Amino acid sequence: MAKKKMTILDFQKFKDEGRKFAFCTAYDYTTATIVDESDVEIILVGDSLGMIMLGYDTTVPVTVDDMIHHIKPVVKGAPNTFIIGDMPFGSYNVSPEQAIETANRLTKETLCDCVKLEGGVNMAPTIRRMVDAGINVMGHIGMTPQTATSFGGFKVQGGTPESARKLIEDAKALERAGVFSMVVECVPSVVAKAMQEEVHVPILGIGAGPYVDCQVLVTQDLLGMYGDFKPKFVKQFANVRKVMVDGLNKSGNIPVKIVYKGTANSSKEVETLMKAANNDEKCVGVITWMHTFSPAKMWIHGLQQLKKPLLHFHTQYNEEIPWDTMDMDFMNLNQSAHGDREFGHICARLRLRRKVVVGYWKDPKAQQHIAVWARVAAAWRSCLQALWHGHTR
Repeated sequence: MAKKKMTILDFQKFKDEGRKFAFCTAYDYTTATIVDESDVEIILVGDSLGMIMLGYDTTVPVTVDDMIHHIKPVVKGAPNTFIIGDMPFGSYNVSPEQAIETANRLTKETLCDCVKLEGGVNMAPTIRRMVDAGINVMGHIGMTPQTATSFGGFKVQGGTPESARKLIEDAKALERAGVFSMVVECVPSVVAKAMQEEVHVPILGIGAGPYVDCQVLVTQDLLGMYGDFKPKFVKQFANVRKVMVDGLNKSGNIPVKIVYKGTANSSKEVETLMKAANNDEKCVGVITWMHTFSPAKMWIHGLQQLKKPLLHFHTQYNEEIPWDTMDMDFMNLNQSAHGDREFGHICARLRLRRKVVVGYWKDPKAQQHIAVWARVAAAWRSCLQALWHGHTR
């Protein structure tokens, strides 16, 4: 039996009843379908997709078009889950009219259930105008990623009596403006508890302690899909990348050991990995695979530095594809297709010699193709080492 979708009224009802609820992120169709099958009531398509999916260092470069591009497949994949669409930086802070126009576009083009924006007292008049225009608005205070540089980066807010009082005033202002709930990010638990006592709308916490009405977490953090980064307040339930590497090694089909190197999330990290591969005598080559919306452009400089054999493994973690319902949105937005397409195009433009293997990572046929490449790469390394030692005698 499908779960019953939450409504705006349920947020306040659950709070009044003392019922806790769950809230996580999704940025693509497949993840949305998984969350929709769970007991999680709410999905946020946050501008954090800029860092998680697009490889940016901050959320600031994310555009309204980026948000629409990601919200649409999530709405389609999770019909029984309440969907929140984030308003990106620069799309609402010029004027109330701009904010209303952006919110209208997000809700009309994606059919998300509400919008979320950052800001406290300063944004309250804009939020009031939006609510009066019939827009469902969720607030966001505390550590606000879009303006994190103005207060010294990603760090806890409300750590002093003065800053704690300001956060409580922000919360009160948002409630008066008409938000139906608010996200409170990276604040001490005592401050979040004080907010609970001062405002009546639900408080949704991100690293804000146990006294909030709901916990908000990034799915990629929960499942170990975002490389080596993991917030202190996240309990990690799986590491799908490591599972894939371990599975390839345990298959017995590949003659060399594949070493898990985490996930490269920036051009600098890619370059560092490639240079490390070049300098490691035991490394016979590099295997890459993209994940959902892996930003292939960030690989360009690192690939230009690579001197070892390269294999591009076009695969995905989940084997099953919904053939009966698959459409162009799924083709364009699901799993690794987008990132792999870009990656292949970039490798071709760079005229890189590489092996491309397409197949499911558990499939012995795909593993055998990797094995052939690995044997050739190992032989190539042995020949180079022999030549090198011959010249240095």
